[in-house]
Amino acid sequence: MSAAVHTPRAAWRRVVTAASAAAVLALWPASRAAAQADGAPGARVAALGGAFTGLADDGYALFANPGAMAWVGRQELAGVSTLGDHFAPGASEGDLLYHLPLTDSHALGFGWRHAGLADAGLEDALDRITLGYGRRFGKHWGVGATARYLHESVDLDGSRVSAWSGWTGDLGVHYRRGERWSAGLVLRDLVNLDARHENGRKERLADVADSWVAGLAYHPRRDLTLVADLDDRLHLGAEYTWQRMLSVQGGLLRQARSLYGEDADGNTYSLGVSTRYKGLKAEVARLFPPVLPATTRVGIGLEFTLSPSRVRVERTELENVFASYANRYAEYPVGKTRLTSRADEPLAARLSLFVPGYMAAPTEKEIVLRPKETKEVDLNAVFSPEILALAEDRPALAELAVSYQTKNRTRQERSRSQLFLYRPGAISWSDLRAAAAFVTAQDPVVSDFARALLAGADPAAESGNLRNLYVAMRAFDGLGAYGIQYVPDPNNPFSRVSETRDAVDQVQYPRQLLASRAGDCDDTSVLYCALLENLGVATAFCDGPGHILMLFDSGIHARNAMSLSLGEDLYVVRGDRVWIPVETTMLGKPFLQAWVEGADIYRRWQDNPEARVASVQDGWAEYQPALPAGAAPLVTPPPAEEVGRRTAADLDTLRAWQQAYLEEKYLKPLQKSQNLQDEFGAGLVYAEDGRLPEAEAKFRAVLAARPGDAAALNNLGNVELLSGRADSALARYRAAFAADGDAGILLNEGLARWGLGDRRGADSSFTEALARLGDPEKALALLGIPSERGGDARGKAEKLSPSEIRQRLQQAAARVPAARSAPGGGGEARPTGPVVTKVSGSRAADARGRARVVYWKQIGKEAGQ
Repeated sequence: MSAAVHTPRAAWRRVVTAASAAAVLALWPASRAAAQADGAPGARVAALGGAFTGLADDGYALFANPGAMAWVGRQELAGVSTLGDHFAPGASEGDLLYHLPLTDSHALGFGWRHAGLADAGLEDALDRITLGYGRRFGKHWGVGATARYLHESVDLDGSRVSAWSGWTGDLGVHYRRGERWSAGLVLRDLVNLDARHENGRKERLADVADSWVAGLAYHPRRDLTLVADLDDRLHLGAEYTWQRMLSVQGGLLRQARSLYGEDADGNTYSLGVSTRYKGLKAEVARLFPPVLPATTRVGIGLEFTLSPSRVRVERTELENVFASYANRYAEYPVGKTRLTSRADEPLAARLSLFVPGYMAAPTEKEIVLRPKETKEVDLNAVFSPEILALAEDRPALAELAVSYQTKNRTRQERSRSQLFLYRPGAISWSDLRAAAAFVTAQDPVVSDFARALLAGADPAAESGNLRNLYVAMRAFDGLGAYGIQYVPDPNNPFSRVSETRDAVDQVQYPRQLLASRAGDCDDTSVLYCALLENLGVATAFCDGPGHILMLFDSGIHARNAMSLSLGEDLYVVRGDRVWIPVETTMLGKPFLQAWVEGADIYRRWQDNPEARVASVQDGWAEYQPALPAGAAPLVTPPPAEEVGRRTAADLDTLRAWQQAYLEEKYLKPLQKSQNLQDEFGAGLVYAEDGRLPEAEAKFRAVLAARPGDAAALNNLGNVELLSGRADSALARYRAAFAADGDAGILLNEGLARWGLGDRRGADSSFTEALARLGDPEKALALLGIPSERGGDARGKAEKLSPSEIRQRLQQAAARVPAARSAPGGGGEARPTGPVVTKVSGSRAADARGRARVVYWKQIGKEAGQ
């Protein structure tokens, strides 16, 4: 900075004028422009076009905006010097600063700047000494002030011609909003600048009217910063940072308004690069003014702390991250770190993990280290949605920070670790449950497609006790009509990838497979599971040597497995439910063929230790699904008529299989002997088939031989109830319950009371049954009543409350007395192809289905067994 120096000797006017002009060329404006010219001098700041008031994120906040000093949070020693001449021959500039944080909210700073001109015997030197203090208020605001002492001397041919000095002060305000926005305002020369010359005369050199600068900083991404300042000039800058180690800057400076009526010369452009390693940093800036020659600034700095470390980061191990189930890492560890305390007392610390570009903010957790303790701590990570936009696998650098209090300020230890990010669709089969992350049951594309497949479905079949089987059949046939084809992955077939559990495979999301219509076994299994889960049918994955298939919950309780009326080799009992395996690579063929193939594969794997089964809903607890980036594809479901035709053929075949199985299992043996067990089984067959008179005769025969048999009493009561004799049925139920206390009998008792008009008594029986069963939904399962409850936002099935269960039971009770059945036909056991003969009457939910709304008891077993 130069002053308009007045001297009584006219002989020196030319000298002073020349000196002032040279100083102006060196960008040290005088008088009222002092505030605008006295910006932050760092090389990085210069590369940003001088825009630093809103950013002010290092020690140069002392010069740019003292309101931001308390946010710097570390000691810093830095300096800058020009490389060669500074715009004009003989001109140079340099600075030195020291930043000292006192606490987390207070900081001090000291700075020295020197500008000089030496040319043709003329030497002009201006020195500024700056003392600054900044304080932080809460999370958003900071206020700071600086006091600046200026001294300038002008020598000509070794003789002092002018010298003056003076004091002034600045006030800065800084505001931060989260990690993206910050802003600043600085009022310069608040006490004006009263210069005292060597001869004792005083002169005011600054005018507060124009001594201000406002700035704004915005981070659209973690690695990109945009800045702008405005005083009498407009400053614009941008900075891109790679891994927080290497940064490049660019800037623009142009005149925004005229203070003295001068004309603008044009734009000044700037470029820069900076790097840092641990506490060392180096910066280089190149400035290109419109008229003067280009100049280069070089800066070096050291960030450090004088207090000894109290925590040591021994080792950090991170897993590779799969974008498709990135939500998992918020609750389940993405890795772990090993920390050692060097303190002699317990130490509270905050641990944070951050992956630039893929996390909006660090994921933090509070820990306590005992004195001298070495401790392993799990690390979690909350990733931003941007991770789902990854086009390719890529490496990333994770930053670990351990923050703790030492004396009156926060100390932070940092370390970095590399990990790999796998793009959406990647999966490791080390945990079969991970496939649940791709079962996007709540995807609007999947939901619309699933609902379209049920358009035109038989309402009775969709609400009957074999509802899940009917829905699964229609969804499978719908996918076949849509044209989904099994095509092995030529690069990474599942048979090869699955040999190594840790290998990384690629799975199509359901919406992607609906768009491509071609996928391998894992793709088709995921799509089929997503459709069924959307329609309220629970599913599971099963993998074995070189292959994967799926299973779905039939909705039938394990106690009522015989209501399926098929051989045990066609279904799987898991827990208290009956599950049906399906080979999804057979899409396009009849559902029953895929069922038989799936059951055969499952049986072959049954004793194989490598085979695994994982429920989708259990998997959702850890692997929450998320949709990939991009627009939803346009999907046109197949015609409902074609889906209905395929399903009708499958239902005809299934009906024939069931009739053939029942005849072979129970009725034919009775032709050879009158075994009580066979009599009882035949009674169940007749009842399930709606042939109530024959069923009643069989149960009475069993009671004649075993008068107190609870199962025979209960089942005879069912026949009487379904025949419209609720009073006699109630007496049977009471006797049966007195015999063995089966809670399922209480459900039947409630149905009978309802049929007699005793609503209060029915509700009392239902309430007692629910209390004995423990899980309220077991009541619906025992009666073969579908839950009819969809999934939540994550696709996981909701549970019905006891009051809702009682309401459903009351609705079922209202239907039971009117239930009647038509006799069934015969057939052969498990045909290998479809049956062409139509079964008369309604198919999936005729009288046989309504007869199963009561609880049928087997000899020697109680509800829930």
